[in-house]
Amino acid sequence: MIKKLLYLPLILVFCSCQKQETKIIILSKSSENYIKWMENNNTIILDAYTIKNTDSILALADGIILT
Repeated sequence: MIKKLLYLPLILVFCSCQKQETKIIILSKSSENYIKWMENNNTIILDAYTIKNTDSILALADGIILT
């Protein structure tokens, strides 16, 4: 029983130390407020209004926010 309790913290530490994936979010027309709201180390924000080839970024996107 004591061994099981010792393994529990080790399992929790190894499971919580996983690397987070980078997410690509598309904003239909971004403003400074939206960028601040979505800003994160693991997030790439693309402005669809200024990008000419939107078909290629749609294939890369993890999410789209219509503004």
